[in-house]
Amino acid sequence: MHSKLKLALAVFASPAAAFQEIIERKLLVDAFWIVGLAGLLAMLCDLARTAILGPEQAFAIGRDNPLTCIGLWMLYSLVIWGLLNWLKVQTDYAAVLTVMGWSQVILIIYYAIGVIWGIAMAAGVTNDYVIRLFTAIGMALPIIFVITVGRGLQAAGQVSFAKGLTLYIVVALGAVMGLDLLYSQHLFTQFAISLPGLSMAEMRVLPILYSAQSDPWLRGMCQIVRLFAGGAGLVLGLWWLAKFEVWDNRVRNRYTLYAAAATLIAVSIYSYAWSQDSYHTTLQQAQALYRAEKYADAAQKTSQLIPLTTDNTLLMWGFSTKVSLISDAADLYYQANQPNKALDYYHKMLNYTQNTAPSAEIRKILKAQAYNGMGMAHDIQGNYDQAIEQFRKAADIWSEFREPWVRMAVIYNRMGQYNEAIESANHAVIKLGSEAAIAQLALAQAYANVGNTKQAKAAFDEAEKLNDELTKKVGSKPADWKKAASKLTTQDLKFPLEAYPAKLLTPPEK
Repeated sequence: MHSKLKLALAVFASPAAAFQEIIERKLLVDAFWIVGLAGLLAMLCDLARTAILGPEQAFAIGRDNPLTCIGLWMLYSLVIWGLLNWLKVQTDYAAVLTVMGWSQVILIIYYAIGVIWGIAMAAGVTNDYVIRLFTAIGMALPIIFVITVGRGLQAAGQVSFAKGLTLYIVVALGAVMGLDLLYSQHLFTQFAISLPGLSMAEMRVLPILYSAQSDPWLRGMCQIVRLFAGGAGLVLGLWWLAKFEVWDNRVRNRYTLYAAAATLIAVSIYSYAWSQDSYHTTLQQAQALYRAEKYADAAQKTSQLIPLTTDNTLLMWGFSTKVSLISDAADLYYQANQPNKALDYYHKMLNYTQNTAPSAEIRKILKAQAYNGMGMAHDIQGNYDQAIEQFRKAADIWSEFREPWVRMAVIYNRMGQYNEAIESANHAVIKLGSEAAIAQLALAQAYANVGNTKQAKAAFDEAEKLNDELTKKVGSKPADWKKAASKLTTQDLKFPLEAYPAKLLTPPEK
């Protein structure tokens, strides 16, 4: 007979023998302590992440806490036990609970390392070797956990390892689909049409798999569904455990009542906290105003998110959420025809980028976007020479940036400098591969005004393929093309004019 500490180590090193002894000794009570400790450490991981990603990360505690972890453990075990019985495998719920609980020794190690990693990141550790080591461990341990569960079910139900492993994977995937993917997609629909900064801010709040590098366990912020599911699992699990262990009815009723009360209190507190969270509330309001095309109000709400966002939150292409929100506020004021406020925020974007950009490559891209935005604002004001100057700066800083060349073509058309418009638009289309309909319309206008009707029609036809709604606004006759730029609104010219290949926006690896 081994000590419990040696059994815990054996679960990691020699699970088959360890689980056999654990089941024979009926160490279910210890399983409760193990799962509770795993939940506590998971909660500490979330708290450590708040120092890196901001206070709203604390909402992940809805999933990562002892109550939810114990409840989901009991719910998973109950479903797996039911499936085993459906497959005519005779075993009892307590045995499945025991092996599922002791398997979380692996998760204790996983979350303990996560706490250390969170503290290290908060302290500013950036050593590549350390980062790779922690990343490798973080990827390996969940896989080891799943394999360990398979070994445990093999011992508890006298089934093959493959069958035990498959059962757990099926149940786990079902939970991920129901508790994460479907729920998060439901929340995500309101952000289906959004600006880059709002989208990035949303990714910090909703449990959505936003990139290939995302946490595979989908640990998001709004976890009320998981919290409720954990509470329901706790109530059901205790009820069925009482039935198998033949508890006295009064004991059974008391414990299930306590579980239900704890769930109600936890869900109520969490729901209230979520409803009062200024970051989440402001984000939703900004998005709703944007969709309603109330751009000035949306810009004001977006600007309120900026001080609530930590500087070192990097998502997507390495751009911080803060600078993306500053850019969004500027773009929204541009769309609201408020160029002075737009200029103010483009200057803030430039200053922020110069002071805090994490790499020269990201600084280059963001500075170019800031100067491009300044040119857009000067265009609204009719300051065409200043607009050209800012677009030139953007193009010089980021040579692959198509946008300033397209916008210069529009400005040159406004100024009546049609040869320069043709040169700028062709640089964007031929040299940089631009597929912006605006570029083709700029060519159509310039060629129409210099008397090259054939080229003008070819450009207009290409623009029609790219955006027929825009060409309808301009008109289909050569006389209409001659004044195309004057028919373009700030909505037609909002940033970005076209989607950029990810490879252009992805900083090179070190």
